[in-house]
Amino acid sequence: VKALMTKFNLQLQNISGFSTDGAPAMVGSKAGVTSLIKKELASNNVDMHDFTAFHCIIHQQNLCAKSVKCDHVMKKVVSTINFIKSRALNHRQFQQFLEDVEAECGDLIYYCEVRWLSKGKMLKRFYDLRDEIATFMDTKGKIIPELSDDNWLISMNKEFGHRFQDFRSQESSLHMFSSPFDVNVEQAPEEFQMELIELQGNDDLKRDMKDYSLLEFYKRLPEESFPKIKDLARKKMSLFGSTYICEQLFTKMKHTKSKTRSRLTDCHLENSLRVAA
Repeated sequence: VKALMTKFNLQLQNISGFSTDGAPAMVGSKAGVTSLIKKELASNNVDMHDFTAFHCIIHQQNLCAKSVKCDHVMKKVVSTINFIKSRALNHRQFQQFLEDVEAECGDLIYYCEVRWLSKGKMLKRFYDLRDEIATFMDTKGKIIPELSDDNWLISMNKEFGHRFQDFRSQESSLHMFSSPFDVNVEQAPEEFQMELIELQGNDDLKRDMKDYSLLEFYKRLPEESFPKIKDLARKKMSLFGSTYICEQLFTKMKHTKSKTRSRLTDCHLENSLRVAA
């Protein structure tokens, strides 16, 4: 990591967040990459409150799905969706039923085994329509007792509470960033309190918050009056921007280094990515 940062002339002191897959080599307390970065930052007198380490949220979602062992749930959900959508008459009747009850969602979503994220979309749509599905299946003589069973939801909630604790630790700072006018000043960190009082008492800035996007609002926020709040905004915005760029690059690399081009050397791959980018 240090070699790459040196190569591209990046300052380690400017790092605001670090995301890993949770492997011991990445998060180990002594020799993990995260720990080594923290030690390096501390040796450069960087305030550790400015550094946040996350466990990749997509990776955690996958782990949660596996830990809940929801195969029995998936089988019932998929079989129910297939019963409704794979039979033309059932599908038409179900769509008409949704129109009659003025449901917010217009139809169910098929589950694609090879696209993991489709599981989340499919389950969300199924859950949103669970009452309508239960009623429709009852009319077809297919009673689904699982639709009223909350046990697997409880176990999933417990697992999510454990998996996403690093995000929960950032909840207050994310709330301050996204809704600075709704923050309780007394509960905010001391170094932000005076700026929050001034910000929340400024009617012009309140109007700006309503009229402009969050990014544009912070661009217009005076640096000399709100240095701490503006610095917090920069750090939070940089997390999402850099993540998006990394995901874009990995997608391009996947398309470039396909099965038919698996013998590309690292040098040729780097050159191909430069052209693609």
